[in-house]
Amino acid sequence: MTSTANKMTPQERVACTMNGEKPDKLPIVVINSNTFMCMYYGLSVEEYVSDPVKCADANIKFIKEFEVDCDLFPTGYILYGCGPELGVKWKFVGDQFPGFIDVPINTEADLESFMVPTEPSGYFKTYVETMRFF
Repeated sequence: MTSTANKMTPQERVACTMNGEKPDKLPIVVINSNTFMCMYYGLSVEEYVSDPVKCADANIKFIKEFEVDCDLFPTGYILYGCGPELGVKWKFVGDQFPGFIDVPINTEADLESFMVPTEPSGYFKTYVETMRFF
């Protein structure tokens, strides 16, 4: 749909814009709104990264309340959630999203023992489960 006479869906609006066409209104794309959502909806960071239902619920409320066309919520899991599964050591500081404190590959020899998981686990598994709601 390229006509601006009718109201577009978020998917149509983003696709139209990416094709260089004029949408019915400027699409709103939000990346990495995790901290805002936790504070705004009263979730702890641990709940957000550990509970797929609470994470999905917060993102759906955010999309509807702020009329967001595209919410890239996986960024939190990609930046924070995959680490422990691959051997990255990170820790929470207070009620903030974690930061890494050590990495699994420090030398060339470490590459030989590095294994990519064959199935999702830990926080990345939670991310995959959260995606079921979208």
